[in-house]
Amino acid sequence: SRVLSGADHPVRALTRDRVIDAAKRLSFVPNQVARALVTTRSQIVGGMVQDIADPYFGEVVRGLEDGFKACGYRLLITSSDRDPDREIQYLRALIAQQVDGIVFAASGLANLDYQKELVHLVGSYRQRGGAIAVLSEHVVEGPRVIFDNRGGSRDMANYLTERGHRRIAYLNGPRGLMISDTRFVGFREGLADADIGYDPDLVR
Repeated sequence: SRVLSGADHPVRALTRDRVIDAAKRLSFVPNQVARALVTTRSQIVGGMVQDIADPYFGEVVRGLEDGFKACGYRLLITSSDRDPDREIQYLRALIAQQVDGIVFAASGLANLDYQKELVHLVGSYRQRGGAIAVLSEHVVEGPRVIFDNRGGSRDMANYLTERGHRRIAYLNGPRGLMISDTRFVGFREGLADADIGYDPDLVR
């Protein structure tokens, strides 16, 4: 156990070599479930995305996987398809799996019942020692690595109005996503900076 767990407890070199040799010969794999019961750590992190087939989320997952692998953690990914009930179910499942952390890699959903349940579940999870990270606009509070979506949309609108454009079309993201609402607010602010009202007919 001391050899295979990498513990600091001293073990004679000859004994260590014999244990490692036997483990290789027997294709021994440590029981992670048993280890988790002793350490209260699963060495697993859950990642929540909306569509694993989306190339954007594929890149995010690859980055998460590379980062966690370097730290000795495994990544368990869920794909909610922007379904509030499904996302709550997956969150419950990750918590039941006793993952050490959860990364919310996708935008939160603009659904009040979902948001209320999500905040409750995350609060309980944190009280038990779980860690949270957020990579997009979300109702969940926690350490964040996010892009300034509102400021970016405002800057784009400013860029166009400063060049004399007045009729500017806006292609919004999917309905029901917090990030879509945030970007649209920034766009309207950019138009307002130039005293231009947005035309609903030019918003899709």
